[in-house]
Amino acid sequence: FANNYGNFLKLMEQKGYGAERLPYLLWAARMIDWKHPALAVETARHLKEKGLAFHMDIIGDGELRGETEGLARRYGLEDCVDFLGFRPPEEVRGYMEKADIYLLTSDRQEGWGAVANEAMNSGCALVADHMVGAVPYLVRNGENGAVYRDGNREQLCSLAARLAGDKSLCRRMGRNAYETITRVWNAENAAERLMDLVEGILGQKPLEDGPKASAPCAPAPILQERAAGRKVKADIWKSI
Repeated sequence: FANNYGNFLKLMEQKGYGAERLPYLLWAARMIDWKHPALAVETARHLKEKGLAFHMDIIGDGELRGETEGLARRYGLEDCVDFLGFRPPEEVRGYMEKADIYLLTSDRQEGWGAVANEAMNSGCALVADHMVGAVPYLVRNGENGAVYRDGNREQLCSLAARLAGDKSLCRRMGRNAYETITRVWNAENAAERLMDLVEGILGQKPLEDGPKASAPCAPAPILQERAAGRKVKADIWKSI
């Protein structure tokens, strides 16, 4: 744990944008319909209208890039939003390690979304749509990330504004996110749990449930979409 915490502190030293260390938001994905890049622009508009100082980078290319850039221009966001186009994965990871807040706006078509793991491992406060596949397993709403109801722009914007305006809350979420990946969803646990799963399938040992059900290769509960949506709506401000 001490080593993990030391690594986390090094990550925190990089966080923020520019010499002023402005709250730094990041969105990175292909610019296609079910990734909803326009929601990043809408979030930036909301933050600017609230008078919050921030910077947002939008990384990616695709069929919606021109439309998304046009929306940002109409909202007058040239001073606080940059479109960086395509960047290789290792470069994107570098941006994540500097970002305070990562926006994951995909809908149910995001089967898992490894970018959630990467952003959390980079110490970002993740703000994610509740229908992204990884979210129910990785994110404890209000503790190691913030979850908004699928497609609810107002919740997304409100959560991003809350984090951008509260550095200590953002850092706490980032630290909890980092610990979730480094202490639970790591390669060693994944390998151990895979062996447990194989031995369970072969009948050599019982499959475990309970607390380890949130670990890699563990039995997963059946997720009910409506119930999950109601829970997000009810709990969105409970912890934060």
